[in-house]
Amino acid sequence: MHKEGQISIDYVGGAMIFFVSIVFVVQGIVGTIPQYSSIAESNREEIAAWGLSTSLVSDTGYWSDVYDGTNWEDNVITGKVKRIGLKSPEGSGVSREKINKLLGMDYKEIKKLFETGKDFSIEFTEYAVVKLSGEFYRGGDIDGIETYNGFKPPSDGLGGADRYMRYGTISINGSERYFLASFDDSDFDGLYVSDSIDFSSSEKLEQGELKTLDFNGRRFRFGLGSSGLSTSNGKILLVERVMGRIGRRIPTSEETVTRVKRYSNTQKSIIMLDMRVWK
Repeated sequence: MHKEGQISIDYVGGAMIFFVSIVFVVQGIVGTIPQYSSIAESNREEIAAWGLSTSLVSDTGYWSDVYDGTNWEDNVITGKVKRIGLKSPEGSGVSREKINKLLGMDYKEIKKLFETGKDFSIEFTEYAVVKLSGEFYRGGDIDGIETYNGFKPPSDGLGGADRYMRYGTISINGSERYFLASFDDSDFDGLYVSDSIDFSSSEKLEQGELKTLDFNGRRFRFGLGSSGLSTSNGKILLVERVMGRIGRRIPTSEETVTRVKRYSNTQKSIIMLDMRVWK
């Protein structure tokens, strides 16, 4: 009897230890489910963002009725658009006309054509490149560098100090502007803009400042430092403008939003597509 009782107690004790172990294992698994579920959801949103943005920049889009074609932007009002794409049919890059048409469409219609259950927001920014390829020296002749080169240098902000000057021009939407950057010891310290090569009355733009220019209806901003000027070689200036935005209001918690930036180009500009996707 004593021996049989001992066996029963050992059996019950072992069973309880096994049961408790199972509980701990189950609790551990259940505890990790929300974590893996969150990771899976984030991956799904990232896949959706990359898929949608890739489709936009690499596909021309398509419409179909009695006839069909890739110029869906001309057939939105007919309701015959089958697929939205921004790629230009004339070559590499995206079409400005397609972007402008997309920006004017109804969000629900776009979401339907995207065939997605995710909410999203897309902002388009256009960058134009000013090549500061010309160079001269203000203050005297230096071997290999022309003095002034026909320019009328600005008097404001430079005083009588010697300065290297780099200049370039850009034409956007039929409007031309001249840019002039001054620098000392390879560090830019001023930027000027003018409608001609006469900069004598141009105001100096300091580091960190931004200025907006109107190119026949297209308003671009530019500036020195992180806002635009590339100092890696000191010969490139970017001017930028936000073309527009479509989509839902972006959630305040960035943790729930997946963001993807894609770059393409038109004939004369760089286009950035900034897409955010969330559930």
